[in-house]
Amino acid sequence: MEQQPKKAALLSLIPGLGQIYNKQKAKGFIFLAVTVAFVLYFIVLAAPELSNLITLGEKPGRDNSLFMLIRGAFHYFCNCLSSLLYSKY
Repeated sequence: MEQQPKKAALLSLIPGLGQIYNKQKAKGFIFLAVTVAFVLYFIVLAAPELSNLITLGEKPGRDNSLFMLIRGAFHYFCNCLSSLLYSKY
């Protein structure tokens, strides 16, 4: 069966499916697993944080923007570090 670049491009809208279509199965499943892990992480941990922005400051000691800032800076630092490590290899 001949590969169709347009179909691969459409499948690549979901990371990993284009690679699987182009017979790069290991790479595709890794990308797909990372994407699923990110979506689950967002649903479980990050979505409630976004809802806290609406009620910020209503619960003293719990709804503190400083905690959200620290967690956000930590995630940003981890992303930058992984980007640096990935770009060297």
